Amino acid sequence: MDTLPLEILQRIFTFACTDGGHAGVALSLTSKSIRAASRTARFRSIALIANPRRLESFLALYERECEAAASNGVDKPRIRHLYVTFPRVEPRRRYYSPSFSPRRRTKAQPDTEESSKDSVRKDPRPSESSRAEEDDRLPRPSRGRSTINDPSLSVTYHDAARRFFQLVAPELWTLVIQVGFRYGGGLHIPLFTAPFPALREFTLIELLRPEWLFGAIDVSSTGPVFPTVTHLHLLPHELEREFQLDLWTTHVPHLTHLRVSGRSSGIIDELTLAVGAAPAPSLPPKFSGVRCLLIQPSPLPAPDGFCGTPLEEYDMALCQLEAFVKMCRDAGLEAAIVPACQEWFRAGVHRLREDWLNGEEHTWVDGPVS
Repeated sequence: MDTLPLEILQRIFTFACTDGGHAGVALSLTSKSIRAASRTARFRSIALIANPRRLESFLALYERECEAAASNGVDKPRIRHLYVTFPRVEPRRRYYSPSFSPRRRTKAQPDTEESSKDSVRKDPRPSESSRAEEDDRLPRPSRGRSTINDPSLSVTYHDAARRFFQLVAPELWTLVIQVGFRYGGGLHIPLFTAPFPALREFTLIELLRPEWLFGAIDVSSTGPVFPTVTHLHLLPHELEREFQLDLWTTHVPHLTHLRVSGRSSGIIDELTLAVGAAPAPSLPPKFSGVRCLLIQPSPLPAPDGFCGTPLEEYDMALCQLEAFVKMCRDAGLEAAIVPACQEWFRAGVHRLREDWLNGEEHTWVDGPVS
């Protein structure tokens, strides 16, 4: 280590820092010399749980490291791959019954304060995601009043989030934005204030009303937010009935790969408009450059339900998706159906996050259902 040139060391550190920040932390704690030599590479891959405290702390750290690099005359730390998870924001409403809370649908999630304390005592070393879920829970009903904790209403948090994206936007290659750990929700922060000139892949997970992200952008003066993005992965919130194609066609003009996950029905018409897969389309496709389309259906429903037979409706939706995929292939597109997971958020989204942390590229390589 003492005899290798600094350029070689930085190259080695760059290949090591691909796990969301764990390797960077280890390098920073090794020694002062290794900390200084790895400063450029330590932030290459970052997985950030952006609750108010962690976001402000990381932002201060990143700004200090950039200032230290500038004072030493070396390249500043560059975040190339970012997976950021924001706490979800539920719509403000009155809670007429405790049964409205989705946390009460399973016995694995305790309802009473005492049982919650017992579960914490049984797990002396909670995982990072479980600790973050403390900031991500639905509020309890309180005499007809909503006690929603909306962190985006904090001016400090609002400014920190926008400042963070202003710093990282020019050099990002891949970006994943997830909202919530157990359920998706809203995020009332206009994060994007300028284009991402180097971004190639963008994934949006369980965000309600994604147009909020672009609230501070004037397309007529700045142009599209994602001018170089070719791979777009959408995991829409369950309350979003449409994909808002006009929003994505405006900001992702050079799309070549599109993936939609977590939906089984109500998407064929929009996807037909998106890729122009109809035998005789009456309108030009929204994304004329798309050559690869992946669809991952929602999980298998329970056999009973309030209306109709969910399993039969699910099978019918899958048959329609298979017919649509065949039509896409006939039109010259590389189309496939990715196998559905058993449970969406805990299996599908968590697997995507773990694969990202492990440096595995599963988003665009899953094959069709046999």
